[in-house]
Amino acid sequence: MLKDAKAKAAEAAISAARAAGRHRRAVAEAEYEAATDKLLFTKDFNDEFEARMHDKLATVTERVRAWVLRYSWGSWALFAIEQDGYPRHQVDCVNELGIGKNRVSKAVSYLQQRGYMADHPKELRPICSPKLTVPAPRTSAFAQFVELYKVAPSTEWRALEVARSEVKRLRKVMLSEFKKSEQQKTKAAATLLETVQSSSQTSPAGGPPPLEHYETRGQTPAENRPETGGMQSRDRAAAFLFAEIAQMQRAYPETGFATPPINPTDRNDQVLVNRILDALGAHDQDHLLGFVVHVAAKFKGFAWGGTKRTPRAPGSPTGPHSVVLLVNWAQDYARVANMSKCRAKPGRQAVEDNEDLRGQAEDGSDEAKKSRGVASWEEMGKTECQERMKRALKSLEGERGWKLLTPDQRYARAETAARHQLCEELRAERGASAQADTNG
Repeated sequence: MLKDAKAKAAEAAISAARAAGRHRRAVAEAEYEAATDKLLFTKDFNDEFEARMHDKLATVTERVRAWVLRYSWGSWALFAIEQDGYPRHQVDCVNELGIGKNRVSKAVSYLQQRGYMADHPKELRPICSPKLTVPAPRTSAFAQFVELYKVAPSTEWRALEVARSEVKRLRKVMLSEFKKSEQQKTKAAATLLETVQSSSQTSPAGGPPPLEHYETRGQTPAENRPETGGMQSRDRAAAFLFAEIAQMQRAYPETGFATPPINPTDRNDQVLVNRILDALGAHDQDHLLGFVVHVAAKFKGFAWGGTKRTPRAPGSPTGPHSVVLLVNWAQDYARVANMSKCRAKPGRQAVEDNEDLRGQAEDGSDEAKKSRGVASWEEMGKTECQERMKRALKSLEGERGWKLLTPDQRYARAETAARHQLCEELRAERGASAQADTNG
């Protein structure tokens, strides 16, 4: 009997609570109807409010206002209301939207100051006919200090202003480079790779050799055109590279790669082309043409074996900003094509070591003849060369910035170090031998 009485009391309490909730909802709806009776309105759907509430790309203020409207006007009430008729609070907005309570509180305060919401202590009430106001500017102690700090003779403030101006300038440069890159993509200019492919497909059998099409394009005069097949003279090879680099620049105008245009009579451009030829090592037709196709493939984003990589066309973020980068690409091509074994670009010390060894090899002394077999890096055995490279790579791993280098750059640095180590060993041997002869 006691259990039945408790169960009936619980059911009665639940029924009373439901009735009270329905009464509160009815009162809120009646208040809403009375307040909005003569107001014009446009239907706005709850699904649209819910989409704005959960739009993480919207501002916090926009999301909070959409939440308040969804549970107030969207529930036929003048304030954000629960199903049982009790008001919703900021903590409910925090839990549903997953926004920090401080940010929700600031958003509500801003909407109240602007006139979108009523300043009610317990309810979130949007205003049906808002009269917008401008919030009073907040003045903090730090803001007042900054105003005084600006006019004070402060070196730090001047440095901050210089840094801000530099950041602004760099942003403009980035935007300019982006626009140039987009324009370059839309132009879709023909590159050297497409020209070589089209000429190889359209050339009839028994027609002119691959390099002779440059005369028909009007780029290389007949007297300077590279000879077909075999090793080319250095002057003809240089003329060929000048013509091809000029064609690459014309294919990518208005980029750093195309300015200034390469000039065969300019001393700096002559030095650049000679560096490319030195990096290639061989001047025969196949490898000169292979190098320019290698450059065009990099522009298009093709690697050896036909694999696709990020295009490095001029004007793109990863593309060359000047023709000087072609020297590095010539070294890459020479290594990959196995044209010049261990021909990485040496540093100043390696150049001095090679000149020292070359001078001693030309000397007729016994010591020079004795060391002539090991002074040439190219004549070393394959196993010894690999072992020296492994030791050099291992010794350079802890160097600052090593992890930022590409594999080709690491290879070049390791080879330079190995060459230098070889020369140091030879110098030590010669010094020891000379000391022994002196003591004897």
